[in-house]
Amino acid sequence: MASRVPRRSGTRSVHVGARLSIVVAAVAATVVLVVFLLVQPSSGPEPAIPLAYDEPIDAIEGSPVEATLVADATAIVPGGSLQLGVLLRMQPGWYVFWRDPGDAGLPTDVNLRAPEGFSVDAIRWPTPASFMQPGDLVGYGYDDWVLLATTVRAPTELTPGARIPLRARVRWLTCERVCVPGEVDLEHLLPVAEASTPDNENIFETWRRRLPVQADTEASPARVVTTRETSGAGVTRFDVVLEWSTPPSGVEWLPVHEAAFQILISRVEHLDTVTHVEFTAESTSASESPPAILEVVVAYADSAGVRRGLELQIPLRDGLAPP
Repeated sequence: MASRVPRRSGTRSVHVGARLSIVVAAVAATVVLVVFLLVQPSSGPEPAIPLAYDEPIDAIEGSPVEATLVADATAIVPGGSLQLGVLLRMQPGWYVFWRDPGDAGLPTDVNLRAPEGFSVDAIRWPTPASFMQPGDLVGYGYDDWVLLATTVRAPTELTPGARIPLRARVRWLTCERVCVPGEVDLEHLLPVAEASTPDNENIFETWRRRLPVQADTEASPARVVTTRETSGAGVTRFDVVLEWSTPPSGVEWLPVHEAAFQILISRVEHLDTVTHVEFTAESTSASESPPAILEVVVAYADSAGVRRGLELQIPLRDGLAPP
């Protein structure tokens, strides 16, 4: 059975929905979202903003998203590590976006910080769900709740009894009948101790199981073979074949777009235990070097119907033609 081919490339535009029945609402929403976009960090994929509203923003009661900073330990052990994450809980019907929002939207941005001497790894993103937005636009993200977590490592020189502030700045766009930006600064104080006990175990374990598996590990459910070919016109074509150990269903190809290059997907097909993807990639900027890799999550349902993810890293740098 052939899978859906995303109707987009690495270059995006602002999409306006058809149901702008209240002009005042549309104008207010546009102003809020443009301001939010202007303060977003410049790194990451270029976002597009979906506008398809039929009620004013001020008609919404309460905040659609509640953000909390949580840790998997009750104390910080000198020289040890812990898991730290932002827990987002959405009101029914609302969703926030993945690191690549899809055809339209804004990526959720989480900046976790610790004092000098600590190290903070990159966020690990759970496999997102896909959903249809107004205007027949595909989005990737999370509804109900999600934990965006990472590992924090402590230095050995810490004073027992001291309280360490762990902080996060979180920005999001949440959508239902209207899209609303949000931003919050969070702080979580943990004492320094010689020993610690687990905390929030169910939360962290639930979302650990929803992280995509890396394709180059023994736990990978598929063998991945990638070939590429550069034509005389300077276009590089990539051919990716996934050979699954057990037939999956609902296979989706979710690349993380970057502003410095553009990808055009021409084929995503899945049959039994084989998924075949073809795409082209090229630089979009003469001043910026393209990233070394294309990050992709292949989302799928396993034999029990559970949504899973496989994380691929496809080398790009030597295969991209100049703009």
